[in-house]
This record gives sequence, C-alpha cells and structure tokens, in this order.
Amino acid sequence: MKSSFAVLLAASVTADVCETDSMSALQAVQTPIAKKHHQEVCTSVVVGQEAPIDGIFTAHGSKVAYKASRGDVAQAAGSFCVAEPTVALLQRAFSVSDVSEFDVLLQKKTSTEAPPVSEFDGLLRKKSSTPPTGTKFSCDAACIRREIELHGADVIISADNVKYSMEVVFEGGPETGDACGKENLQFPAYSVTANPSLGTKMTTAETRVEPSITFECTPGKAYHLLMADALGGGFQSDRNYNHWLKLNLNCSTGGEATVAGNGRDMAQGSPNIPGWFSGKGYLPPGFPYNTLHHFGFYIFETSLPFSDDRLDELDQSFPTFNQLGGAVYTVKQVAALLGFDSPVAWTWADVTTSYYSQVRMGRLAAVYPPFADELFYQLQCPCNLASSFPGTFRTGDERCNL
Repeated sequence: MKSSFAVLLAASVTADVCETDSMSALQAVQTPIAKKHHQEVCTSVVVGQEAPIDGIFTAHGSKVAYKASRGDVAQAAGSFCVAEPTVALLQRAFSVSDVSEFDVLLQKKTSTEAPPVSEFDGLLRKKSSTPPTGTKFSCDAACIRREIELHGADVIISADNVKYSMEVVFEGGPETGDACGKENLQFPAYSVTANPSLGTKMTTAETRVEPSITFECTPGKAYHLLMADALGGGFQSDRNYNHWLKLNLNCSTGGEATVAGNGRDMAQGSPNIPGWFSGKGYLPPGFPYNTLHHFGFYIFETSLPFSDDRLDELDQSFPTFNQLGGAVYTVKQVAALLGFDSPVAWTWADVTTSYYSQVRMGRLAAVYPPFADELFYQLQCPCNLASSFPGTFRTGDERCNL
C-alpha cells in the first residue's frame, strides 16, 4: 500500500489491538475461510498505500476482512493489521524501536487514487507481475471500469477483462482549408486527451491526425487495437463503424506499449485514394452529424501474434465486413472473427462534427467527383449550422442528429 507503513510496524504501544475474520481476496468466489482469534497490531491506511508484508485489510465501514499479500495496493481507506508476534519479530530483526527508524527502512511511494468498482475487485488490487510503467494515465483501469458501468458502455462488449490502463492523446499542428464557402479557415494546433471521466468532448478538427496511444501490457503477450464509432446517442450494440484495426502490437520489457511504429495496420474497408487515405490504418472521423459519437479504443490480448499468412488473409476479408451503407461488423463480431476475448484496455473519445469534416471530405470529392452527390457529403455544411442542432426550443434537422 504505497506510502510508509512505519506506524504499523512501530512499537505495539502505539497500535490499536483488533480481532478480524480472515477472508481471501485472491479467490474467485468470496468464501470466508476459517475464523481466527488472535491479537493484531493495526493501523489506518489510505487509498494507494502498498502492503510491505502480508497482513489483513478491512475497508472502513465493512465487517469483511481480506488477506493482503506484500505489494497489494489499497483501493479504499481502511485498516491493515499484522499479528503481534510478526511485529515483534520485525522489531528484533531490524533493531528498531520507534516509528522514525522504520520510516528509513520503508521507501515512500505515491499512487493515483482509484476507488473500488466492487468490494471484491476494488478493495485490494493485486500488484501486477508487469514491471512499473512510466506513463501517468489520466483515467486508469479502475477509472475506466467505473465510467463503462456509469455510461452503460458494456452493452458494446464485456468489460470484465479490463485490467490495463490506456492513454489516447490527439495532437496536431495548425492547418488551413476551405469549407462551405469559407476560404482559408484556420484550424489551430491542438492537444486533447480522451478522458471519459471528465466528459471531454472533441470535434473532427481535433481528431484529424492519428492519436498517440500508450497502454499497459504484459511482456511476451501480443496485443491488438480496434477503433470503432458507436455512433451518436446512448451506447448500443446494433450498429457501429470500424475506423482502425491494428494487429500484433508488441509489449516492451517495461510493461508498456505504444501503438506508433508497432504492429501492422490492416485494410480498413475504405479505398486507397492517394492524398486522402491509404486504405489501411487510422481513418480520421469526417462525418457531418452534430451529435456526439463515441469513438472507442479497444485493446485485446492474445498469447501469440497472428501469422503473416493470417494477416494477409484478414487484409482481404476484413474490408468486406466494414462497408459504409453495407455490412459492418460490431465490436463483438470483430472480436469473434479474430478469436479475441473481451478487451483488456478500453477508453473512448466523444466527437462531433466541425467544418473540418467538409475540408476533409472536400478533398475526397475533388479526386472522386461522384462522392459529391452522396447525402453524407451534402450534409456537411447544413449540419454545422445552429438551425440543424437538436435543442430545447427547436428540433434540429433529423438527418444531422444521428
């Protein structure tokens, strides 16, 4: 429990004496183990503290005690207890008698506060076998699990396996373009981090460049990224559009992976149009709709990477399952196609339209003129007008409110 446990290990005269019922927090089923009666030295702990030795943890307000192993991290405030004979042994072994001397022995650390999502999963987080990572995640795994539950996002796919933190940062330099009769529009540089816990909102002007993605992982495993638009309104599992599939991401020995320069971008389904899109990799959002679309980033874990032959096969088959106006696989269906379990890391960005959508789609219409006749293109300008927005006093253009 990261931070000093010196008070716990100090002389017993400064400690409270408590009696607990032991329960293993490591078992899949919360079954009480045999009750033990003995005196223990206890101290209060706060969220984020790490257990220096094995002991018993009880959250404030709970009567249920859990076995805590060395390295477990408290996800709720409570008390941590150790048997008096153990404390006495430590005092003799280290030849110390007061709190200040124990402070020298135990290194102080910090941790991001992460309250529990459930009593079993949240009160004690087992320390990962993955080495510590260097990224400070704006909404870590515990945070995103809470947001998934709060928003009902798990209707898309189960969140039961979400265990790694993930950071998605959209950054880009300034850009100019013409749109809807406006010439030389100035789109400034930007840097926005996807963070559902803050309700962060973006426009298509802030998603025009492939984002920087970092996530926790276990060395030796293979990882795979899917980016999918769950469309506007509440989360649902009936329709979506997949913008990016990247497979065979490697995990560094430090227990952290970056997506850039890692793995293989797969054929997405949109054609290879020089100067607009290569047909593989990140397809920037360019939709006209003025609702907030939920762009999910899902990381899947497998024991082994895909073979080159399988990747070549998927380059041919996946686009047939991702056709705008035609067959589009949902996240669950993509996972089933690729043999994935539910994702191990997940976040999303809420994105709405902007005049940059017309800038981007205008470039497509310039090289492929028939696209200019499509409703998707023709809605770009009117959907950016206030008269088309949904609101209290006037119903907007329903074609834009998708």
